[in-house]
Amino acid sequence: MGSEDYQRLKRSRSAYQAQLTKTYRELEVQMSSQENAESVTALNVKLVGLFGKFWEVHDEVLKCCQPDEKGSYEDSFGTGLKNFEEFKDRYSQWRSAILLLEECAQSSMGDSVKSASTTSSSSRSRLAQARLRKL
Repeated sequence: MGSEDYQRLKRSRSAYQAQLTKTYRELEVQMSSQENAESVTALNVKLVGLFGKFWEVHDEVLKCCQPDEKGSYEDSFGTGLKNFEEFKDRYSQWRSAILLLEECAQSSMGDSVKSASTTSSSSRSRLAQARLRKL
């Protein structure tokens, strides 16, 4: 592989790192509200894809780089992998919390409907009993 190809790979690797950083930031902002659940899920899918591409390009760079550069690239990748794993955990916890909130909201709505239904039927029952007493 020529020097131009190696330079292109290095630029590509840097570009993926920048895209990952931008996506992490965007995810952090979006995760501040449960109303953004759909966009957070989409961004997470994007993040996973970007990291996969970053990993592929990183491996190609390692094949072409000088031995004295390899350690720096491996350290950088190790940090990126650690960040990715930590974010996956944070996303998983966030997603679990969102699902729990949704379950609670649905349960509350169900309880409200049951309560309203019971109240409505007992009101009808009392009204019917009152009418019977008048007769």
